[in-house]
Amino acid sequence: MTHRRSTDQIRIQVIGKLLDSAAEEMDVALVKTAFSPGIKERADCSTAVFTAGGEMIAQAAHAPIHLGALASLVGEIRARHGPGAFRPGDVYMTNDPYTGGGSHLNDLVLMAPVFAGRRLVAIVGNIAHHSDVGGAVAGSEYANSLSIFQDGLRVPPVRLARDGVVDPDIVDLFVHNSRLPEERRGDIRAQVGAAALGARRVLEIVERYGAPALTAAMAELLDYGERRVRSALAEAPDFDVSAQEELDPDRRRGEPVRVAVRAVKRGDAISFDFDGTSPQIEEGRNVPLSALLASVYYSVKALVDPSLPTNAGYYRAITVTAPAGSLINARPPAAVGTRVGTTQFIVNAIFKALAPIFPARVITGCDGRRKIIFTGTDPRSGKFFVYYESLSGGSGARHDKDGLSGTMVHMMNVTNLPVEALEIEFPLRVERVQLRPDSGGAGRYRGGLGVRRDYRILAERARMTMIAERTTVPNWGLEDGHGGGLGAFVIDPETPGTRCVDSRMGDVELVRGQVASIQTAGAGGFGDPRARPEAAVLADVLEGKVSVEAARRDYGVEIDPVTRTTRRFP
Repeated sequence: MTHRRSTDQIRIQVIGKLLDSAAEEMDVALVKTAFSPGIKERADCSTAVFTAGGEMIAQAAHAPIHLGALASLVGEIRARHGPGAFRPGDVYMTNDPYTGGGSHLNDLVLMAPVFAGRRLVAIVGNIAHHSDVGGAVAGSEYANSLSIFQDGLRVPPVRLARDGVVDPDIVDLFVHNSRLPEERRGDIRAQVGAAALGARRVLEIVERYGAPALTAAMAELLDYGERRVRSALAEAPDFDVSAQEELDPDRRRGEPVRVAVRAVKRGDAISFDFDGTSPQIEEGRNVPLSALLASVYYSVKALVDPSLPTNAGYYRAITVTAPAGSLINARPPAAVGTRVGTTQFIVNAIFKALAPIFPARVITGCDGRRKIIFTGTDPRSGKFFVYYESLSGGSGARHDKDGLSGTMVHMMNVTNLPVEALEIEFPLRVERVQLRPDSGGAGRYRGGLGVRRDYRILAERARMTMIAERTTVPNWGLEDGHGGGLGAFVIDPETPGTRCVDSRMGDVELVRGQVASIQTAGAGGFGDPRARPEAAVLADVLEGKVSVEAARRDYGVEIDPVTRTTRRFP
C-alpha cells in the first residue's frame, strides 16, 4: 500500500510538471509568433491551464496581474452560453473586464476547451496585451477617460472558433476597430496557435496516463496548494492589522485617493477587507474585481510562502471583500484602462499592513513607473505607429538589502523594449538611459533608484500619452527610512525651453527634434539613514547613485570624492 501510494504521488507530481510545461510552452509560442513589439519583445502576456471546472492549475511565470484575471471567465461563459457552452473545437474570446475578461480592454483573452473523446478534461487560455483596441486615444490607455467606452471596443465572451474554424467576421470586427488592424490580426493568430499547442500538450498527458488520472491529479494538486498555504498560515501568529496607501490625487477634483486594507488572520485562513477605500473615480485608475483578486493572491504568495504552487488551490484560504463601486472594485461604466498602477498600490498597502508580521519578506513602498504611448505617422513608411512602454522605477528596500534599481515590481513582470528594436520599429531615437541620482529613498538600506530615458522625436509630429503615479505622493520608507524621489515628464531637458509636463494633462503634442525625458520615481528606504555604513555611502557617491550633497544631508557623511575620504558628523 505504501509503495502504491508513493507511486501515485510521483505520478501526480509528474503530471503537475507536465501541466506547468504546457503553460510555459504556450507562452513561448505566443511570444515567438506575435506581431506586435509589446508581446514579442516585452512579453506582455500570460498563459494558463485550467481544470474542466475552471480552476487554474498551471500558469507560466510571467505577469502576476494576470493571476486572477481569468478566474471567473469559465463561469461567465457557461452563464451566457449554457451548461454545454464548451464543445470540441471551440475558442472563446473576450476583453471585457466586467464580464470575465482581462483587467482592461487591451488584454485580449482566448480560452479553449480540451476534449478527450467526448470528455472535457481541461481548458487552456492565454491573455495578451494588444497595443490598440480603439477608444479615445491611440494605444487605448487614457488616464483621463470618463468611462470604459472611451477605453476602446468591449467584446463580451463570444465564440471566436467553432469546430476548430476561426470565424473571420469576429476577427474583422475586432481588428476594424483598431488603428493597427494587421498587427491585431497577427496577434490573434498567435494566440489561437498558442491555445492549440496547449491543447495538444494536455492531450499528450491524457494519452500517456489517461483522462481519469489527469482529473485526479489536478484535484490533488489543487488540494496540495490549499494544504501548503493553510500550513504556512497556521505557523504564523494570529493578527488583525490595517494600513492605508495614498495615491496621487483625483485628476479632476484634486481630492485624495487612497487604498485602505484590514488583514485578519485566524488559524489557517486569512481575510482582506478594503472598506474605507476611495470610491471609483472619473479616470482610468479604477480596478475591476479580477485585478484586485490578482493583487491579493500575489501578496499572499510573496509574504506567506513564495514557494507556494501557482494554482488556484491556495486561493481557498483567502477571503476578499471590497465595497462595490470603490476604486478597487469598480462597477461599469468606470474606466479601467490604467488600472495597473492602482494594483501596485493595493500590494503596497498589504505590505505596509503586514510589515510587522513578515518583516523579513516585505519591501518598502515602490512602483514609480511612467507609462508612455507615442503615436503618429512614421515618415519612413507613411504608416501610423503606436509605441507603448512602461519604464520601471525603483524596487523597495528590504530589512537587509538595498532595493533594486530600474526594475519592474509586484504586479508587472514585463521587460522593456530594447533600444535597438525600438529604433528600428519607430521614428524615435533614445539619447539617454541612466539611473536617477538621489531618487532612491535614504535608509540603512537604500531604496532602488528610478531611471531616466530620453527620446528624440523623428516624426514630423507625435503625440505622447502619459500615465503615471508618484508625481506628488512619494513611495514610503520603513523603520525611519526616507521616502523615494518623485517622477516627472520633462520636455526638452537642459535647454532654455525646458518644461515639466503634468501627467494630468493626459497627452501632449511634440514635433520633430523635440526630446521627451521620462523620469521614474525611486523607492523608499529601510531603517535610519544615519546607520548606513560610511563605506556604503561612499560607494553610492562614487557610482553616481547619491550626490555629495545628499550624502551629507541624509546620511550625515561628509565625502571628498577626489581623495575618497569620509567623515561622519552628528
